[in-house]
Amino acid sequence: MAKSIKIGSIIHLQNEGNGYLDTRGLVRNKPEFWNVAGTEILFVTTNANRDRDRGSGSWRIISATGKKDGADLEYGDKIHLLNMYPGAGYLDCCGWVEHLPEFSQYAPIARCAVFTSDSFNRDNGTGLWEIQSDSPDKVGTVSESAHIRLKNGFPADGKFVDVNFSQTGVLIAHGDVAQNDVFNDQEDQLKFVFTSTQEANIADKWRITLNEPPEAINNNPANTYYVWGKEREKWVDFGIFELSGYSEPIVALNIDLTKENDGLEGTISYKGKAPVTLKAKREQNRYSIEMQPQNTTNESQPDNETDETQPIIEWTLGGRNDRNIININVSSPDNGHTFNGTISYEHESPIEFKGLRATKTLVKGESKTILYDFFQQGLWEARIKRIKEALQTAVIEFDDVLASIEESSIEKLIEMISRAGGKSYTYFEKDYYRLERIKKKEPAYGERVLTLFQNIGNDDAVDTKIKNEDAIAEKIVHDVELDHLNEKLAQLLKKQKLALPLEMAMPEELAPGASPDAQSEHKKIDIDFQLKQLLNIYTLWLSMNEFWETLSTQARKSIEDLNQANILPPVDQVRACFRQFTTDFEIIQNCIQQRRWVENEKNAANENIQATSLIVTDKLAARAMAPLKEFITNAEDIIPITYFSNRVNIRQLPYTDKFIFIGLMYDLTQPIQVADRKDEEITTTPFELMAIPHEVGHFIYRYVNLPKNQQHSTPSTQQTYETFATMSKMFDDKPYYHWCEEIFADLYGCFIAGPFAVLGMQALIATEEKHMVLKDDNEHPTGIFRPYFLSEMLRVLSDLKPSHYQFEKIAKLLDANWTAILERWGYVAENVKENGRPSRIHLPKEVPNHTESFINVDKAMELVKPIIEGFASELKRHATFGPIEETPEGEQPTKIPWCIGNDSTNNTLEDYIREIQELAHYKLASKPISDFHLSSKSQMKESLVETMAYALKGRIEYIGENLFKPILDGWGDKGPHGTGGHM
Repeated sequence: MAKSIKIGSIIHLQNEGNGYLDTRGLVRNKPEFWNVAGTEILFVTTNANRDRDRGSGSWRIISATGKKDGADLEYGDKIHLLNMYPGAGYLDCCGWVEHLPEFSQYAPIARCAVFTSDSFNRDNGTGLWEIQSDSPDKVGTVSESAHIRLKNGFPADGKFVDVNFSQTGVLIAHGDVAQNDVFNDQEDQLKFVFTSTQEANIADKWRITLNEPPEAINNNPANTYYVWGKEREKWVDFGIFELSGYSEPIVALNIDLTKENDGLEGTISYKGKAPVTLKAKREQNRYSIEMQPQNTTNESQPDNETDETQPIIEWTLGGRNDRNIININVSSPDNGHTFNGTISYEHESPIEFKGLRATKTLVKGESKTILYDFFQQGLWEARIKRIKEALQTAVIEFDDVLASIEESSIEKLIEMISRAGGKSYTYFEKDYYRLERIKKKEPAYGERVLTLFQNIGNDDAVDTKIKNEDAIAEKIVHDVELDHLNEKLAQLLKKQKLALPLEMAMPEELAPGASPDAQSEHKKIDIDFQLKQLLNIYTLWLSMNEFWETLSTQARKSIEDLNQANILPPVDQVRACFRQFTTDFEIIQNCIQQRRWVENEKNAANENIQATSLIVTDKLAARAMAPLKEFITNAEDIIPITYFSNRVNIRQLPYTDKFIFIGLMYDLTQPIQVADRKDEEITTTPFELMAIPHEVGHFIYRYVNLPKNQQHSTPSTQQTYETFATMSKMFDDKPYYHWCEEIFADLYGCFIAGPFAVLGMQALIATEEKHMVLKDDNEHPTGIFRPYFLSEMLRVLSDLKPSHYQFEKIAKLLDANWTAILERWGYVAENVKENGRPSRIHLPKEVPNHTESFINVDKAMELVKPIIEGFASELKRHATFGPIEETPEGEQPTKIPWCIGNDSTNNTLEDYIREIQELAHYKLASKPISDFHLSSKSQMKESLVETMAYALKGRIEYIGENLFKPILDGWGDKGPHGTGGHM
């Protein structure tokens, strides 16, 4: 009696004389089928073999109406058919043959093409098939070897758009594959498969048989193992082992390279079974396996086992396609749940090896491991697209902010870029067609643009004018790559974003009859500096955009390649890179938005306190770099950019070292107020701004290249140094060596700003929770010591260079002030010395999580002072101390320290506080500073390019460690207190 076919059965479908229903060839690999490649996976044809390749001719029956697996399949049932080839998908009807040029020749018999799709019901019944009898008198259960017809379910709702394209019909075999030139790679396939609405002379009958081979060994990979190899003291994902054969768990596997070096041979043992001899032929990481059960033991044998060699099955062994396995020797301590042992690859030493048997879940008749793949490439494509879209919003915002600034005109920007060596006039002359297009589209505006260029003149005239103006202008005329800025101006012209000179309304302050004081007040902002800084921010945006294209491309490719190799992609590192990059994006967005001018009551552009304050902070940062600028590679291109944030920090970027992000807290006292006038008393003090030199100090520590000096070599290091970071190795025997970078940054703050830096640090620490002064994050000096360390730095500098640093008295006052703050918190100072610093500090009893009752200030100072003195002597030896007074051209002096007072003129903290107020007021906002340039477009950091090249040449399983981890390490945040590193 014939067996009944069940829901859940795996079947073959044979079209009489035309072969078995089979899948072969990716649709996306044939461009002629571009219009269906987005949804369809494999072509469906017929083959003489019932199961040509790993399930390609086998189909699992899945009920479309909710019938459970094991229920009888009956005529009239509606089903889906899942092909058993890995990743093949469901039988699907897609594309009228009239719309598929390579299939149109098979009309009118053929109605609709048939493929596989990853959706069981892609579109309104296209993946739905009704079981019909080949004769009207057959009803009830479908039995094995019955002849059936399969009617496609489109349209499932009975509705169709076009009467000419309604019913799809029944499944047929039609048209010789070998006669179609597009399919010359599938010559052993027999017929194409379509649907048809014809009623006669069509091959629409299919003989249904069960896929139940008599052999106990089958090609279903019942044993799926996640595997890892131990290399470089780390467990590395080696992919997935899919081991067809018996369904029982594997308890041992011992195989070696054959004598002929063409495959593997050895034994495999299953739980409760005798060892099985196997031979394997390799094709990349796939192996064709022949198994031969051994009948030499008395253990129970698998059902239907014979002495004959079993059918060839397929194994997939990990994701390493580029290396032959020469040995696997593993065993399981827990009946096949896990295994341990070694694996050896060609030209490599044996590797410690482990595996975990994957848990599988039956879903719609298919056995699966991960039910929803959060590592699939599609999800990451969406993330990449969102970030790309966000990047574009920043440049749109930039255009608006640039246009918001008064006096920001095309003429002004073109002259500014030409002064910097960008040759804007030549650029636009070569690109004259742009201007003609503008004129054609907007005649009036375009005419004014052309007139502007005719009136201004050419580059030669501009260069001559600039060179003859003054010495400073002459210094800044140099050839530099600024076409990216010219391109931006061309975009702004096209969008009519910036005003032309004739269109600019004259501010009331500059109108005829306005008072000289009003005109003076209007001109007190350094507009040129602000425009330059905005253009520099745009240049940084271009670098970020280029890096994002590279990062996202590598992330996309790595995830795709690793998924294909069944190796888990390092999505944690990829997403961490994305998060770090979006932090950069938020920063640059803040940098742009915070420089926007606002409209006043008269709808005229008016600077706001935030934008004007950033002129001051940008200039302070640039001035803080000046003393050691000659030792920085390409120093003229290094641009510090300040912005307001939720904390004070400097941010390191992995893709460029030309820009420095310095964050300042929103709640600090603004350096200037727009409403300030000469007759108003200054009552606020921006102490926290004095943290800017500290943040710049982190950059100096890492990037200043000092002349090599053997005198700092020690018996423990015997090495020279080129940066302050490498110099710090000479202190690696000190207990506080881990504080070196922060100690240097504090010292650099004192070196630049003198007592201002100490006041700034006291202001930051004093406004934290009082017990935080005892926190040691292993990076920053403990807060309770730190102000004393800074005061000692003033004393060391005074001893080294008394001509510039005379701060003995103020250091004593600063120590006394910090001691008083500690006492106000309940800390008790003991043995306060003449210099104002206590020897020890007793802690309040309520201090949490602290075992000691006192802090030894003297001991800490004794251990830290050699580090201070070592760094200070090098700063003195290499720094340029600059002019004391303002230059004749009105530029602000770059001299250090910033405070002009000393112990003979300034006797109180209030004297220095007044100096801070003067330093950060309108005087700095209005006066130019020397050597501030437009930045040329930069290439990606050379070290990053080398890292990427190395990673892409390496093994794919190390892409996380070799590519994404170094990129992550390139990001960093350093602040004056708190924990640095990745956010």
